[in-house]
Amino acid sequence: MYVPPDYLNLNLVEGPILNLCRPVDEPTIVREVRCTGASFSEDKKNLLLQIYTLDQPVLISASKNMRFGNESITARDYFKRVIELDDFVDFILLPGSLPHVSCFWIHIKYVGSKPDDLTFSKKDDGLFSMNAKSGEKAERRVAQRLSEKFGHSYPDEKLQGNGCFEIRYTNKKKRSPDLICSVCQLQIEVKKRNKDEKFRISHSRSRPWKEENGPLGWHALVFPDMSIHFVSNQQITKLLNSNSYVDGRNQYDAWADLDKALVQEEAPPLCS
Repeated sequence: MYVPPDYLNLNLVEGPILNLCRPVDEPTIVREVRCTGASFSEDKKNLLLQIYTLDQPVLISASKNMRFGNESITARDYFKRVIELDDFVDFILLPGSLPHVSCFWIHIKYVGSKPDDLTFSKKDDGLFSMNAKSGEKAERRVAQRLSEKFGHSYPDEKLQGNGCFEIRYTNKKKRSPDLICSVCQLQIEVKKRNKDEKFRISHSRSRPWKEENGPLGWHALVFPDMSIHFVSNQQITKLLNSNSYVDGRNQYDAWADLDKALVQEEAPPLCS
């Protein structure tokens, strides 16, 4: 089971759900707690999580800094970026007066056995789940918009999550568009932007954009405020062909940032 690296040496004890609303005497971890809603205190300083079976909300300092891998994020931003209604969450509680939540994250489930080789990603599971679950949340928002506004159809798992994040070591899915309408087969690739409003697409010499994106497909970019911005693959192709982009890369990914001044947002087609 996952524990953020900063807490591995604390000798955490497993605690019951009631520990979330009362002080603890030793560092405690409470796992797989269902969150049914959230709000902020009047002064906006605390995040208030409604927990299934608890009569009172769990208080977390909204500005609490939490670290996963080599990245830090506030409790406020983590909840906004990652958590959805009825998701299951893990908590770390430290001794002291309330609020005593030191860290929380989406509950992680592991499917299969982790391969013992150097080709497997060494990225921290908490960091990986934070980024990937954020993408899943954005994908569901896009699917809901396309269904409600443009008449497209998707299976239930594309419209509503299973409440946790799965890390799969076996039977991993092959690369395919994020959303494919079950009626008209319209293909949509979803890109979540967590910290900026860049029109960024996956692109590199080893994996050129055109090899993984059909000419009739679309991209949906979801900005930090969860607003959705649609751009056709035809327009993206024109921008790439005219060199209207800037290359970028890090140790995990490579991309192209399209010239935002030239991007024209479009409405995707209605389901036929």
